[in-house]
Amino acid sequence: MTTIYGDEEYKCGRCNENFEYGEIRSDWCCPKYHHPVGIKAIIKDNNYYTIRIKPHQLKEGDLLRLHGDMVFEVINCKLDYFDQNIYRIALKEYTVVEKNKDEYVEIINGGWY
Repeated sequence: MTTIYGDEEYKCGRCNENFEYGEIRSDWCCPKYHHPVGIKAIIKDNNYYTIRIKPHQLKEGDLLRLHGDMVFEVINCKLDYFDQNIYRIALKEYTVVEKNKDEYVEIINGGWY
């Protein structure tokens, strides 16, 4: 399940349009460009630009946000050998977390200005 934080703002980086939660909550993409919208996230009193994507879209080096303020670098992400509905995400200096293939994850994509 995706955690929604009360102070989020949503904006498309392509069309520069702001959105309400209800407009993008089904797929976290801009209705016009079908590109992930930027989400303003406050982490340890800093404003970050995050996006929500499916696990198969993760890349090595992405910064995955877990449980509020916890952020870890992705080492790799692979489908579970025994359960093709689960992705196993290896995180640097942490552990391996499992996410359903249809679940959204949040990555930091820069600062929010």
